Amino acid sequence: MVVKDGLGDAFGNQQAFLLRIGQHGGAESNTLDGVRHIHIPQHKKYLPKPTTIWLAADYKDQKDNLLPFGWVLVEIGDFISDKTHAFLKTQ
Repeated sequence: MVVKDGLGDAFGNQQAFLLRIGQHGGAESNTLDGVRHIHIPQHKKYLPKPTTIWLAADYKDQKDNLLPFGWVLVEIGDFISDKTHAFLKTQ
């Protein structure tokens, strides 16, 4: 993964990481590999992987450039990337 403006270095140096949270953060992010049993009500059974992906849109009928819900950037210690913050504010 190539990340500009020092964020990739921060990931590599364990100064920052991405964390997926929230109700629509995805079952894979909220469960453990190997013991994952996701309840799928439509099929009335449990499966090892999700069947739905929740994405955010800017308008009702948007079909492309959709983004996943629930990502946060966690910065550790004194690491602050002003360029990354500016980029995230524009998104």
